[in-house]
Order: sequence, then C-alpha cells, then structure tokens
Amino acid sequence: MRKSVLGLAFAVLSPFMLWAQGIQFEEGSFSEALAKAKKENKIVFVDVYTTWCGPCKKMAKEFFPTKEAGDKYNTHFVNYKIDAEKGEGIGVAKKYKVEGYPTNLFIRPDGSIVYTKMGMSDLNAFLENADIALAEQKDPLKWEDYVVKLKKGNSDKTFITQYLQKAERLGKNSDEAINIYVAKYINQQKISDEDLNFLLDNTHTVDNKAFPILAAHADQVDALRKNIAPNFFTYYTQNLYNSTADKLGKNKEENRFEELMKPLIGKYSKLPESDLLFYKGKFYEAMGDEAKMNAFMKEKANYYTNKSDQAYDKENYIRKEETLLSIKQQMIANKVPEAQHQQQIDVTLEQNPSILSIASMSAASELNQIAWGIYEQEKKAQYKDALKWSKRSLELIGSDIKNRAAFIDTYAHLLFVDGQTEEAIKQQSEAVEGLKQAGITEGIEDFEQTLQSMKDGKL
Repeated sequence: MRKSVLGLAFAVLSPFMLWAQGIQFEEGSFSEALAKAKKENKIVFVDVYTTWCGPCKKMAKEFFPTKEAGDKYNTHFVNYKIDAEKGEGIGVAKKYKVEGYPTNLFIRPDGSIVYTKMGMSDLNAFLENADIALAEQKDPLKWEDYVVKLKKGNSDKTFITQYLQKAERLGKNSDEAINIYVAKYINQQKISDEDLNFLLDNTHTVDNKAFPILAAHADQVDALRKNIAPNFFTYYTQNLYNSTADKLGKNKEENRFEELMKPLIGKYSKLPESDLLFYKGKFYEAMGDEAKMNAFMKEKANYYTNKSDQAYDKENYIRKEETLLSIKQQMIANKVPEAQHQQQIDVTLEQNPSILSIASMSAASELNQIAWGIYEQEKKAQYKDALKWSKRSLELIGSDIKNRAAFIDTYAHLLFVDGQTEEAIKQQSEAVEGLKQAGITEGIEDFEQTLQSMKDGKL
C-alpha cells in the first residue's frame, strides 16, 4: 500500500495568485545542496515528493511558482526537490523518516533537521512553514530542553511565553504551560482584550484552565475576532476538538473524553451525534487499542447504515454550508477580494459537485472501507454485517459509475466469499459494463480479472 498522501479536498487560491518568478530549485546532488547552504549560511528546504502524489503536483503547480513563495524561499533557503522513490531520494526519505507526501524538510548544512512538515494546505500555510523553520533555527533550545525546564518548575513569564511559542511552532501539546500562565499571569476578575487574545492564540485543546475563561467571555471573544468569522467562538471551539481527542486518546482517558467532549459538541454542533462519532474515531485512533477500535468501527458502521435518508439530506445541507464557510475563511485569510468570493464559491461547487452530498458520500466511503477491511482480514463471522454495510454504501454513493464501481467491487467480493456466487458475478458484471459504457479504461482490467476469477470459482 502506498504511504499517505495529504492535502486539502478543495483548493480555492489558484485563480487569484500573482504569478512571477517562484522558488529556484538547485540541480545536482543532495550533498551539493547542503554544501551550498553551508557556504551561504542558510537552511536547505527539501520538497520530498513522488510522481503519483496529487498534492505534490498541486504544490509544484500552484505554490512554488508564486512571487510570494519565491521571495521568501529564495531569500532564506537553498531549495531542493527529491523524488522519494528514485535514486538518492530513497535514502533521504528513509533517513528523515518520511511517512507521507508531500513532506517538506528544513535541514541544517550538517544534515540535522530543523523542522518537518507533512501534507499540503494553502499558500499562506506554506509561507508560514518557512517562518517556523527560521524561528526554529534561531532557537538554541530543543523541545526536550523546554520540557525539562518546565518540569523543574520554571514558571517565569518570559519562559512560559517562549514555551508556548515553541509548542505552537512544533504542534506540541501545551496545556501544562497554559495552565501555569493562567494561574500566575491572568487576572480572572478583570479579563482584558490583551489577555483574551493571548489565550486564543495559545490554547489548543479544551482540556485546560484557559478554555473555561474563553467560554465565559465568548461574546467578548466574538467581538475581538469578528473580522475572521461570525460567531467566532463557536468556530474556534470546533477547531480544538481534534487536538483534544488526540491528547485524551494518547493518555487513554475515555471518561475524560466523554466528560469534556459530549457536552461541548452538544452545545456547539448542529449535528452533535454525527460529530461526536467522528471525534470518537480520532480518540480511539490516538489511543491505539485495536480491540476498542474494532468495536468502535462496528458502532460507526451500524450508525451510518441505520441513519435515514432524511437525516442524510439534512446533514448534506449542513455540511455543505460548513464547507463553504471554511472556503470563505480561507479566502479572507488569503486576502481574496470580497467581490470575487461568490465567483470562486461557484467555481468550487462546479468543480466539486460532491460538496452537495458530502455527508452521504463520506458515510458511503467509510462503510465501503470498513466492509473491505472485513473481507481482506477474512473475518468470516462478520461477513453478514459487512454485506449490510456494503449494500448501504451503494445506496449512498450515487449513480456515477466512477465513484460507484469500487463500491460494487467490494460488495461483489463479500457476496462471493459468503457463498452467493451468482449474485457476486451479477454485481461485478454491472461494474465492468458500467465502466465500459462510461468510456473509463483506467483500472478496468482489475475489475475484469476479478469477474473472470469469480466465474472460475476462485478469487
């Protein structure tokens, strides 16, 4: 299986980018790039990519050629690109433990790592990665040094602030430090706008002493950040759920998860049951308990299967609105003129019609993935359940054969191993004929081979 490919589902920036000379990448070997960086007293920026990685191609096309990227990266870095699956790229990817694509490495001339960022977001985030790397290069202390100092009781305001900044740059949990800051440096009897802004910028989960203060001053927070989003505090709170679930999962705090997340999601979500299920998945993923994750996957599959069509219609509408709001926030952050917002939203909807049925298609994909996992792992006792989940995925995915064929393939495989050979052949034939009628040739050989194997009586 290929390693992960990370990127945004919807890109909204390219129509508004100013194209000019972009990032200048070095030719030659990786060691030559390091040598040049040493001579120029710079860091090496390395774009680690693969030829099959879609987000890698998007970054190369939409980020690297921009004036903004060129100005920043050419000034501060020696820039280098390397294919992780060819030549010395294989060794570089292994040395720096690259696990997904794209991965951006910021490396000192001696080969030591300054900062690593995996995945693709938007141009602003890509530029911010450069700022983080430069800040990390100037910081003489490693993250481990900060952790040791905090454990030894260093609660100096300057140090705590630097700790929080370091944690922000590296994506580390900082709840312990923010708790110290609140206890020593926040006057809870009279909260200033400056205090609130500091807490907003340095609070990254709901499991700390800062979040209740922010919640108690939600109206003040909304007023402070009204230029970012209407009802900003709700938007902000929802963005803390992932990191909270990750923290509590790693700490194996199931009761704490229920205690914190259930009431918050119930208060701030328009779809509390669905959202709680999503973050429970994040929790169990971080927890790493296979038995509990398997039990959760069954719970999730049954939830998606039993949800009514009317409930999916409601969720599709709400998810669409949430997605469009997120796109609008990206445009605001990237200073796209307001007069162009609706035009770009219309283009995004035209290019991504799945936004209109995002909830049902997401559920279908989840059901298909879970059902296929049952097939691959040969969990015979669960074949009947997997067939039920797979059948529901076909009801939810829609009629477009480009999306539907793989789901039919899963259903046919399960039918076959469950002994329903005739129906399996019928379903697989439908997938093959549908692809042919649509003129889709990519991957069709695999479908045809599976069909023939079914007719021959053995997969």
